[in-house]
Amino acid sequence: MLKSDNEDEYEDIKVILIGEPGVGKTNLINTSMGKEFAEQEESTINPSYSVKKFTIEGKKYALNLWDTAGQERYLNVTKLFFKGSGIVILVYDITNLESFKALKNWYEISNNIIESAHIYAIVGNKSDLYMNSKVDEDEAKQFADSINAKYQLVSAKKQRQLFIDLLEELIIEYRNKKLNMKNRRKSMKLKKEDNKKHSGCCS
Repeated sequence: MLKSDNEDEYEDIKVILIGEPGVGKTNLINTSMGKEFAEQEESTINPSYSVKKFTIEGKKYALNLWDTAGQERYLNVTKLFFKGSGIVILVYDITNLESFKALKNWYEISNNIIESAHIYAIVGNKSDLYMNSKVDEDEAKQFADSINAKYQLVSAKKQRQLFIDLLEELIIEYRNKKLNMKNRRKSMKLKKEDNKKHSGCCS
């Protein structure tokens, strides 16, 4: 657990941003943290993370936002950081069709590695360049629906609040998924115990 200065406990949620180089993963994280937008974003080599804190319905959450390398030669390093992720954000550049096509591969890689409960979101970055978009938005939404992911167009440059709002929505969705899984396991356990009681009474 992370703790704030006043020692209040926060629930940690690991969030990993994945996608091709140049789609704006670093800028999305940095601007959501209040940092300036970088016109010339350097390619990420070593994964790094920032902590973004939220209070939702009286409960405190600390999102560990991991920025990962998109280059093929760093893929083995990137994979190491997939494990334990609760929220996976697949990022593409709306002006780069190939970056969108690559999302399917990124999804398959992450889904094969992450064993814990997790959810997905698809983010089309650089919406400020919408007139130059090369990606059909309906196709992007269909892909999001096919993997039960939230979909959002954002701009790290001009609409940082949209990404922050999305993170808050994802916290709620992830929390509800974990709660539903917990209740389902509890229900299955109670049903199993009840079956044992009934089978034993008449033997």
